[in-house]
Amino acid sequence: LLATSAEQALGIADQRLQLNLFPDKSLTAQRQTVVPAPDGNGYHWIGHLVGVSNSLVYLVVKDQMVVGEIRLPDRLGVDGLIPGRVYQVRPQDNGLHVVREIGPRINPDSGSDFRLPPSDLRTIDGATDGAAQPSEGNSATTVQTDNGSTIDVLVAYTPAARQYVGSAAAVAMEVELAVGLTNQAYANSGINQRLQLVGLVEVAYTETTNMNTDLDRLTNKRDGYMDAIHTKRDEVGADLVALLLQVDSDIAGVGWLLKPMDASFEAYAFSVADICCIANDLVFAHELGHNMGAAHDWYVDDAAGAFDYSHGYVGPACSFKTIMAYGSECPWFNPIPYFSNPDLLVEGAAIGVRPGTNLGCRIGNLNNPPCDADNRLTLNNSALTVANFRQHVNPPAPTATPTVTPVPPMATATSTATPTARATTTTQPAATVTATALLPTPTGEPRDTATATPTAIVNPTTTPDPASTPTPTATPLPTCT
Repeated sequence: LLATSAEQALGIADQRLQLNLFPDKSLTAQRQTVVPAPDGNGYHWIGHLVGVSNSLVYLVVKDQMVVGEIRLPDRLGVDGLIPGRVYQVRPQDNGLHVVREIGPRINPDSGSDFRLPPSDLRTIDGATDGAAQPSEGNSATTVQTDNGSTIDVLVAYTPAARQYVGSAAAVAMEVELAVGLTNQAYANSGINQRLQLVGLVEVAYTETTNMNTDLDRLTNKRDGYMDAIHTKRDEVGADLVALLLQVDSDIAGVGWLLKPMDASFEAYAFSVADICCIANDLVFAHELGHNMGAAHDWYVDDAAGAFDYSHGYVGPACSFKTIMAYGSECPWFNPIPYFSNPDLLVEGAAIGVRPGTNLGCRIGNLNNPPCDADNRLTLNNSALTVANFRQHVNPPAPTATPTVTPVPPMATATSTATPTARATTTTQPAATVTATALLPTPTGEPRDTATATPTAIVNPTTTPDPASTPTPTATPLPTCT
C-alpha cells in the first residue's frame, strides 16, 4: 500500500523500517519524523539506523517514486576505524528502483584545494573570463528586509546533468533530496536558517573540463554563456545560485567563499557541482556552505573563512569529519551530517572547537593543537547578510520548506566494512517489494547490475567589499558511476 501524504505516513504505528538492501545487508531504520514535501506532493521520511551513531536515513517519497540516502559514517569499532558507506535509492525510467552502495572515499594526499588569484582578478584556478558585475534590479541593498531565517536558492542544470540522472523529473527529485539533506544537517547542527528552493531550470550550456571555468561563466553575467540565469535569479529572488553539471573531473564542486562578510558578495553567490555527488557526498551542502562563509578544516586550509573560527572539524583519531572538513590526514572519509559545533558531541567528543581557543594551526601539521572550528556559528552569523543578497519574492516558487528536527546520535555500531581504493558504486539484482518494507527485498547472487522491481512503492510500515577577492574552493570528486 502506498502512503500518499505525510499525515498518512505518520499514522502508521510501526516507527521502524526494515531496509533489506542486499542479500548480505539488512538495516533497521528508526523514524524520527515525517514532513510534507516542499511542493505538497509526497513526503520526506527522516530517521536514523538503529545502533549506528550519527547515521541518517532520508527518503523522499512522491508520485510512486523514492529517492533516498542511507548514510553510515566513518566510525571507530573494536578493531579500529570503520569506513563509512552510503546506500542510494533511485528511481529508473521503467518504474523500477535501483539500490547502490557507495564505498568509502580515499582522501587524496593534498593540501589546500584553491589558490589565491591576482588582486586585480576575481577568478580562481586560472579561470580568467573576468570579474563578476554586481547585479541590477532586485539585488542586495543596505535595507535588510529578510530576517535571515530562509536562504532562497535557484538551481540550474545542464542537459548532460539531466541525461545522467535520466529525466527532468529525476533532476527535481535529486535536488529536493539535496536540499532536504542540507536542511537536516542545519537542524542537526543548531543552524537557524533553512534553504528554500525558489527555482529549478535547465540551461543550454555544455560543460568544460574545468569546473572553475564553468563557475566563472556562471558568475559573469555578460559573457554570453549563462547570462539569462542572472535575470532568472532576480525574478525569483534567489540569494544563492547553484549549477549542476556532469563532468569527468577530479573535483565534485567549486564555489566562491564569502570572505569577508559583506553585501557586495551577492555578485559571487554562485557554485557549481557534479550532479552525481550533490546528495551522496553532501557536496550541495558543502558548496553552499562556502557561499555562506564556511571554510575547510585547519589541516588543509589555515586561512580564515568569513570569520577566524569558520573551519570544519576532524574528530580525534579520524573518527569523523564534519561537512566542511576534508580530513586529508585520514585514510578515507564520508562526512557526518553535521557542521562543526563545539557544543555538540559525537562519540563523546565535541565536533568543533570554541572560538577563542587557538588560531595557530597550520596546513599539513599532524601535530596541530585544537584550533577554533565553529561553522554552526559561521552560518548563523552570515545568514542575515546572505538572505538579503536578494529580497524575498512573493509569491515564491511553489515550495514550502519543511520543518525538520535533529536526528540524535545513537549507540556506536560494532559492524565492520572493507575499504576500497576510491568510492565505488555497487548495484543490486532484481528484487520484489512486499508490503512490509519501503525498499525491496533483493534476490539473486551477483552484485553487478540491478534494479529493484516494485509491484508498488510501499509506505513505511516498518562578502567581499570591492577591494577584496572572493575565494572559490573546490571539493574532491569521489567516483560515481
